[in-house]
Amino acid sequence: MLTDSGVPLRIIEFDSQSEYAEFRTHRAADAYYVSSDAGEYIVLPPAASLGVAAHEYAHAMFHARALQLPDWLAEGLAEVFSTVRSTNSGFDFGGDLPGRVDTLRRQSRPPIADLLSGRGSENSRESRTAAAAFYAESWALADMLVSAPDYGHLDRFFAALSAGASPQRAFETVYRKPLNVVGRDLQNWISRRKSPTHFVPEPPARSQTIVPVRVSDLRAGMLIADLLVANGEWNRAEAKYRELLQAYPDEPRLLTGIGTLGYRNGKQAMALESWRKAIELGADDPDLCYRFALLAQEARLPEDEIALALEKAIAAKPDFDDARYRLAIIESNRANYQAAVAQLKAMQVPSGSRAYAYWSALASCLSELGRIEEAAAAAKQAVLSARTTEERGIAAALEYTAKTDFHVQLQPDGDGQMKAVTIRTPHGFEWNPFIQAGDIIERTEGQLRSVECSGGTLAGFTVDTKTGRLRLEVPDPTHVLMRNSPPEFTCGPQDPRTVKVEYARATAKQGAVLRGMEFR
Repeated sequence: MLTDSGVPLRIIEFDSQSEYAEFRTHRAADAYYVSSDAGEYIVLPPAASLGVAAHEYAHAMFHARALQLPDWLAEGLAEVFSTVRSTNSGFDFGGDLPGRVDTLRRQSRPPIADLLSGRGSENSRESRTAAAAFYAESWALADMLVSAPDYGHLDRFFAALSAGASPQRAFETVYRKPLNVVGRDLQNWISRRKSPTHFVPEPPARSQTIVPVRVSDLRAGMLIADLLVANGEWNRAEAKYRELLQAYPDEPRLLTGIGTLGYRNGKQAMALESWRKAIELGADDPDLCYRFALLAQEARLPEDEIALALEKAIAAKPDFDDARYRLAIIESNRANYQAAVAQLKAMQVPSGSRAYAYWSALASCLSELGRIEEAAAAAKQAVLSARTTEERGIAAALEYTAKTDFHVQLQPDGDGQMKAVTIRTPHGFEWNPFIQAGDIIERTEGQLRSVECSGGTLAGFTVDTKTGRLRLEVPDPTHVLMRNSPPEFTCGPQDPRTVKVEYARATAKQGAVLRGMEFR
């Protein structure tokens, strides 16, 4: 069956006490419930009673509802629910447990303060006698909290525990009784001849068909290995997985289990190799593929292999945003900006601390694609999402980069030699690389009248403008940006032709210098 969390709950009942003993978690465990990433398990000895099974099932329900209960309350409530009985119209639970009552009457009870503090739980594993006393007192106290008119309020008690109060503090706050009074009330409760029962109506019937299925040797073996993992017996679990792998060498689930054990034990090479083989053999569990990708990145494996694992994770789980983000970064690193943008835009936009990284990555990729307006908008979101001064500075630089274009400009160095420097200008601005630092640029339109030469070399132009005749010097013909110009010029007067000129204003040391000319 599946629990509320969607993780399978498996019930394992062994054929013999000796087999059960091999998997018992401690000497006093007559049965137990345990959970792990692989699943949840109720483990029973042979011919276990309904009460024993109900006790462990109660633990599964506490876990499914994320109730973080102290041991005495979890075990005590599970004992209360172990009294469940089916009736013609529903279920009864509650009432006396003769064995527990007998223990309480024969053995001395630890103080309530010891039980609430957890000292009773610590001693319960030492021997069956200590365990019997702990379970009996836990049952009696939980039964009183469920059934006694002066107590109740379990919902408020759960809330106080969830808020972080200690069991002792939560008890005193909710029930407003000092612990010595609670101890006397508990003794009176135990002394009563019979504890009350509670009736639960049977819910509307749902049609269910139970079909017995024989478990294969592989599945049975994996179940045992998974149980060993849940019990923390990792060496035994690995041995069981490897034993099964000898018989089923192409089973990816076995390799997945071995890899997981290797990862938990710090054996990264073992984890990588096992997970890689599992994926190659068809394992497509999205979490497995993602964990492999993370470990592969740490090991600096080729990006193609990491990307393939992430792609498989996304194919199996399209809303796997963590995988999409990591794949987007890989695609960006490989200059596959279109693919990176596609992955980022397929994600749900994150909030909080992750928003800055998301918007920054998107702005960078969009900028590389020349999608200026989108890049600027994403960079703006990065600025708004930034949480530190450094992040705000980086985001602002992204926004500036998105709104500007990269150019190379020539300017003289200290020795008067021309050198290339890089600058950025507003996007869409018609940049002239021959404009130099310190130029005061003016632009005008007019009619070209003459081409001036000196020693057979172009030296300048004369242009008639609305404000008068303008003479433009050309110190170096290779440093003038010409647009739509004729392939060559002849010196002297020219047929009138409309031109647009861009020039550095004249100074005391030299006249107006032409930087660019566009022929209309």
